Amino acid sequence: LTWSLIKELQIDWPESAAALFNDGTVRAAHRRGDTMLLGPIEGWSDIVSVVDGGVYVVGLKRDGTLLSWNCPYEKELSEWSNIVSLDCGYGIVGLMGDGTVKFAGENFAGIGDVGEWRDIIAISTTTFTTLGLKRDGTVIAAGENRYGQLDVSDWVDIVAIDCSDYLSIGLKADGTMVLAGDSITGGMPAPDVSLLKNLFVPAIHIEP
Repeated sequence: LTWSLIKELQIDWPESAAALFNDGTVRAAHRRGDTMLLGPIEGWSDIVSVVDGGVYVVGLKRDGTLLSWNCPYEKELSEWSNIVSLDCGYGIVGLMGDGTVKFAGENFAGIGDVGEWRDIIAISTTTFTTLGLKRDGTVIAAGENRYGQLDVSDWVDIVAIDCSDYLSIGLKADGTMVLAGDSITGGMPAPDVSLLKNLFVPAIHIEP
């Protein structure tokens, strides 16, 4: 399998992968038992971002609407508009242009309790956690605080976020990193991020 001119790649190892190409089309590789399904998702074009949920793929179109393939939440997603960013874990989270957040799927462990969130500029979600980066550089979290990964209320000056089943990570404006949670349950201790300095900080432009 050889793909080229890829703009974005999402992988749910070892079951699936979805690739967004420079021309706005999407190709998927999904395993079904001993069979691997390969090829373009028919009818998809003008896609600007894609998420791979393992058994489904969701694409964000340039106009802020969504397309989905093999997704159990297709009807709900088809009603979404003005979406600027997507992520998926146990459910699907969409960031709207007005700074509010939508959720589709089973609200496992409270990860979908995002209806009251405001002024959000970035999102991340996984099995037990949903994070939202606020315009003021603070972070809000929803889910089950099983590993301490929701303990982000004291984070400030954050410019980027990500989360896993055990950890939440924030990149600060000064190029340092903060971490919440404990991954020892997963067989590996949480990394020491205190020595990470001068990390690349992306430029962020926020419309007033």
